[in-house]
Amino acid sequence: MKKILLTIAATIVSYAALGQVEPTTVKNEHLKGNVLSVAYTKYDYKENFGEPTEGKIQEQSAIIFDEQGRSVLIRKKKGYLPTSFVLSYSQDGANTKINVTELSGERMDEDSFAQLASDPSGALEGAYNQNNWPQIRGEITSDASGVIVKYDIFEKKAQIVNEALICRRIAKPSGNGLYACKIYNVRGETEFDFKETYKDGVLTILDNPSEFMHISSGDIKLRPRHAGTYEYNTTGLVTKYVQQSKNMPMEYLYSYNDKGDLTKVTCGQAGKGEKYQNLEEEYDNYKYDDHGNWIYRTVAYEPGKPKYIEKRQITYCSSPDEIKQKLSGLNVTVPDVKAGEDYANFFNKHLKNGNFKVEIPLTQYYPELASEKGADKMTAFIVVGFYAGYDGAFSLRVDMPTKTTAKMEKLAAQYTVEHTKYKYEYKDGVLTMNSEEYKIDPATGNLINTKRNVTFNRF
Repeated sequence: MKKILLTIAATIVSYAALGQVEPTTVKNEHLKGNVLSVAYTKYDYKENFGEPTEGKIQEQSAIIFDEQGRSVLIRKKKGYLPTSFVLSYSQDGANTKINVTELSGERMDEDSFAQLASDPSGALEGAYNQNNWPQIRGEITSDASGVIVKYDIFEKKAQIVNEALICRRIAKPSGNGLYACKIYNVRGETEFDFKETYKDGVLTILDNPSEFMHISSGDIKLRPRHAGTYEYNTTGLVTKYVQQSKNMPMEYLYSYNDKGDLTKVTCGQAGKGEKYQNLEEEYDNYKYDDHGNWIYRTVAYEPGKPKYIEKRQITYCSSPDEIKQKLSGLNVTVPDVKAGEDYANFFNKHLKNGNFKVEIPLTQYYPELASEKGADKMTAFIVVGFYAGYDGAFSLRVDMPTKTTAKMEKLAAQYTVEHTKYKYEYKDGVLTMNSEEYKIDPATGNLINTKRNVTFNRF
């Protein structure tokens, strides 16, 4: 039997994004108190002399929330490297706009995730490298009821190209909580055409005749969730999901304890009743902190046979103001979209596959050598090239007269540079490479070192 796992949250969003992440809240995570962050770890279940023991780590994640209980940083790890997502919020009338930026990650161990949750000021140390590609960014718009009405995903494949829209999801309201939805693929063609019904911002029906849950395509970046109907209890927790299927639809039932935490997921043929339900998942052995949030539980796929141990480390603040104060130290550097476009346009117009050279007296390029004996007889042959979007290759060869001295040869060797790559920064038409600024002469297309007042001719 194919298992279907659902997000157990107050709002089930009807899409999933590859390379993206779903924004969440303290409320949707069913956390109590002024939560700053939560770090989650999933272990294999082991026993030592009959006592539950944590085995190999299978999964880790950490979420940092703002003073309004919204996720502002989500980090997930499956395997070797984690991926970080930075979220920012703005209002557009009654709509909320969310910008989600995926950042490259560095290796982190278990303690690093716990430290991230307790000290968000260092959360992104080394997490973003502007030279890692591709970069993925999402723009989400939700309406006043919290329903996502537009989700665009952009990809920037390299520093020297502009980001491109690769996927779009739209949901148009047609009254009584009904939304007509479309998902467009990278070619701008309709990939999915379906309908959703919401009540108080919560998905109750997802209708699609093509049963898109079974469709798979490498071109799709946004994917709908499972088609079918959803039922909830009074606290907003999903209690029942009936699969949309032309053949034998399956029915999933969700049970909770008195604290509102999941205890059991069962599955059976729709309409057959609970006695025909089979156990899919069982959550047991809960442990709670002083705020009533679980910090330990076991997960079993057969009765009484735990397979995993799940733990959470939760950091609290005394008030929303304290959360806001702690987040003031969270320095997040994300790619500037406008600056990225400006650079890509500049590079492709002036630098792409560009080589620039100049042949001048060594003392003209290095005036500080004017007092060195014999330096005035040397010539500097310099080449600057741009082959990748973020490296500038610099070479300097010193040519000497026929008659030289050992001191001159030593000086020439000291100032010779053999095809060294320098990272550089670009802003407003100025390249800063190896602490020196370069500009393009608009009339000739030549490269000018403004510090040394030297022009490099393109060849």
